[in-house]
Amino acid sequence: MLALVALLAGTVVAYGLVVLLLHSLRVLPGLVGRVAGRLMSLVTPAVVQRLLDLLVGGALLAKATLAAVRGPLCPKDECSFRRQRRQPASLTLTRSGLWTAPR
Repeated sequence: MLALVALLAGTVVAYGLVVLLLHSLRVLPGLVGRVAGRLMSLVTPAVVQRLLDLLVGGALLAKATLAAVRGPLCPKDECSFRRQRRQPASLTLTRSGLWTAPR
């Protein structure tokens, strides 16, 4: 947990330094100043918040999709692809009507 807080603090400091650098470059005349001014509009807090929302939402959507593929009630050992490939191809029907694999 402490490592996560340290990473978050480092990210906030890096964001602040990028904003200060772009703001300083924006006052320069010519192409550099114009490019820095346009980049300043890309790192505003509203744009950064939308970008973070997009990243977090995409990660949550990917996790939900992968969890749905695996199935919520399927045990881990029975759902892995390796285990499914090792299952025997032939099954026999017992008197009780259940399918069993030969041993």
